[in-house]
This record gives sequence, C-alpha cells and structure tokens, in this order.
Amino acid sequence: MDTAARHPRKPFAQLTSTEREFIRSMLTEKRRVREIANILGKHRSTIFREVSRNTNAGGIYDARHAQSFLRRRRLE
Repeated sequence: MDTAARHPRKPFAQLTSTEREFIRSMLTEKRRVREIANILGKHRSTIFREVSRNTNAGGIYDARHAQSFLRRRRLE
C-alpha cells in the first residue's frame, strides 16, 4: 500500500485570525507547539512555521501582525 493511501491529504486551510489569537495566548502560557497543534487539530509543522514566520526580533509572536502579512500576501 502506498503512502498516499495510508495518509490521505487533508484539504489545505489557512489559519484563521481566531486560531492565531489562540496560538498567541497559548504561547504566552508557555505551552508547547505540539500541544497547541493537537488542540487545534493541525499538524505541528503548521504551527511551528506560523510561529517562526511571525515572531518579531524580541521573540514575541504577534497574531495581528501575522494576519496583516496574510492579507498582504493574498494581494500579491
């Protein structure tokens, strides 16, 4: 049996602003990326990439900043 049959791909869905705010609050509580991913039902790499892309130089994840970047990318 091939890998695709065992692990069917889920349709791609971007994180919502509500999910981004949830990620921010969980990070503030020092929760692990894996735990956040499990609660949201997302793969841990999705959450890790989101946090990596949208964390400022001071090491703070900003959900509003992430949402505004998303809007800009969609317009390109």
